[in-house]
Amino acid sequence: MTAHPLTDQPRLLPADPAWILEAEPLQTVLGLAARAAEVRPEPFRPLHTTAYDAAAALLAQSVAAVVLHTPDNERQRVLPVPVYQLQALTSVRTELARARDDEPGTEGLRNLMLFYGGYIDQTPESLLALLDRALLDRALAVLALDLPAVHTVALALLARRTPDPDAYAQIAAAWKKAGVAP
Repeated sequence: MTAHPLTDQPRLLPADPAWILEAEPLQTVLGLAARAAEVRPEPFRPLHTTAYDAAAALLAQSVAAVVLHTPDNERQRVLPVPVYQLQALTSVRTELARARDDEPGTEGLRNLMLFYGGYIDQTPESLLALLDRALLDRALAVLALDLPAVHTVALALLARRTPDPDAYAQIAAAWKKAGVAP
């Protein structure tokens, strides 16, 4: 059964921020893409401005949850993730990969990324290179992980109980497989 798009799904975020720290430039580009798509939607299709906004918001929430709110004694943090934001991030990741590969129909997004990369004193290809380093793949591996163990650990943490070590081990193994340190 598919969750309703407005439903929040509990997700666990590793306390080590390395998996998400590079997201800030992409978060900014997605916000710019949303604004540009409002003015000229054709170069940014097939996605609507709301997809770019939702993906940028999810990246921002993830960064804030890990960097600003994780006490040193916690190994992970629970973040309620709206299903529509996760779907948007998945769709945007696909479009960014197409732009990286210079596929037809992605010129608007590719040019925006190249322009912004130059604007922030990075090499013009640097934002596209973030995709080569699998930033969004790691983020999606964390945010889309929907094992029963995630729900078990999330409920324990929210109830301020010690999480089941076996459930946490399953989550840590999935993160490790995706290149994310627990």
